[in-house]
Amino acid sequence: MRVSNGHVGHQTIQSIDFLRAIACLMVVYCHVIGRPLIIFNETWLPATLVNDFILLPLNVIQRFGFLGVAVFFLISGFIVTHTGINESRFSFAIKRIFRIYPALIASVALVLVLIPITEQYGIINEGIGHGYSNAFLAMLGMDAGFTKRPLMSVSWTLSLELFFYAMVLIILPLLKSRPVVAMLSILLFSAAMTSTMGLPYHPGRMAAHFAAFMPLFVIGMAVYFCWSGKVRLLYTAMILAAIWIVMIIGFTSAKPAYMEPLNSYPTQVFYATVIFLGALWIYSRKEFAKNAIITFLSNISYSLYLLHLPISSAITLSLHDKIGYVASITISLIASFSVSYAIYRLVERPGQVIGRRIIAKTTSVMPAFVQRRTVE
Repeated sequence: MRVSNGHVGHQTIQSIDFLRAIACLMVVYCHVIGRPLIIFNETWLPATLVNDFILLPLNVIQRFGFLGVAVFFLISGFIVTHTGINESRFSFAIKRIFRIYPALIASVALVLVLIPITEQYGIINEGIGHGYSNAFLAMLGMDAGFTKRPLMSVSWTLSLELFFYAMVLIILPLLKSRPVVAMLSILLFSAAMTSTMGLPYHPGRMAAHFAAFMPLFVIGMAVYFCWSGKVRLLYTAMILAAIWIVMIIGFTSAKPAYMEPLNSYPTQVFYATVIFLGALWIYSRKEFAKNAIITFLSNISYSLYLLHLPISSAITLSLHDKIGYVASITISLIASFSVSYAIYRLVERPGQVIGRRIIAKTTSVMPAFVQRRTVE
């Protein structure tokens, strides 16, 4: 079932849940299973088989890490476009704020608690955080862009998400009326920001770095508009070709290391696109029963994404010498999933409810003509 009449069919929702679960597991594998092996210079047969028969032959970099992130970006482009074209700027902004920040603030607070505990073991590690001075920026999702050693190691992706949300907020009316023009506007901005890196008036490498990743979100947008029947397949193909060109320009200009054969980000984006389209197509072709594990992983994916690295780092590095690699990562996985579920139930979901109530209450006191403009 495709997207139709502004509503996402339950099969499409199931495919997005599946994609969130897969992307989350990829990132967790990178940091919780693959990363400690490198730190402790150990081998583990399952990880060795994955490395020898999947990662190396397919040139999947960072032990699935960036591939999972790329899938998340495509999901974000798809979902944000669907919700955005049915919302006002006010409701769009409120929903994004209460979707991102409650869980983020709770996660930062937890990391601040973990720091003194891990310092007792003499552990200084990127997955745990450094000092308290970055806490405020971390709670805003901006420490990766403005500090050399961010408190939350995954927060660079949040900075990109927020950058994308800001762009969507600016072009929201255009996105509703002229989706092709809106997507091309983002691509033109990305190309302009990255291709002019050498000019003296350029705003900086950080801005260019953010802009270089915007084509990934536009892939999700283009897929949504084609999947919903709002943009023809021919135009979608042309936009995808433009996305690829702009992405190559962006990575080459802003971060040439991303174009190296053994560190190819475009290759991961291609794999992510295949996975994304494959999941949408498979779920549209066959009715699947709701899977409790996939739903669970999808629900906690955001909290787990934020917390798995600091929690697993603290536990694995503290317990490895005492109980070994397998036992320590098993405990760290149990702890990461448990805490993430608690954050989801106690913080993330209530935060989203508060956001919806603010929108409903604000809309209810608006004059009738303003309400119409807010909904349109």
